[in-house]
Amino acid sequence: MGEITVDLRLVIRIPSSQLTINGVVLGLKQSAPEIHAAIVTTLLEAIEAKAVQRYLEKDPQRYRRNGHQSTPRQFSCSMCDFSYRFAQLKDRKTGRSLTPLVRALSIPEQVRVLDEALEPGIGLCAHVSYRRAAGEVERIRGQAMSHTTIHRRLQQFA
Repeated sequence: MGEITVDLRLVIRIPSSQLTINGVVLGLKQSAPEIHAAIVTTLLEAIEAKAVQRYLEKDPQRYRRNGHQSTPRQFSCSMCDFSYRFAQLKDRKTGRSLTPLVRALSIPEQVRVLDEALEPGIGLCAHVSYRRAAGEVERIRGQAMSHTTIHRRLQQFA
């Protein structure tokens, strides 16, 4: 696919008094999910722009831009939770809308928690119950997931 450059500009507010190294590290740790979400969405936008351009160059008479989805899809990964509104193309031949990024990245429908986010919970299921594995993942990573989601996805994997 090539190379994508992401320019990231962070504005961090630092108090003028009573600042410690622990405060700096804690503040950065607390803002890490927001930073990761910004990086992920910017990267998805760049990949999506290339995918849309490929469709339009392949057959300009067949495809035309059709805006974005009305509601954003919610995703959970190991780094952060983020939402994204996929761009749509109108297929003039069939009259249907398609989302190039979903096809380009093979994003499964009706999946909110990505597979890589479930890896710690699924790994713990061999040692403890599904409910306790979900609780441990939330305690360690600070990311909540349902024990039924872990169970269902482990059965799909098996």
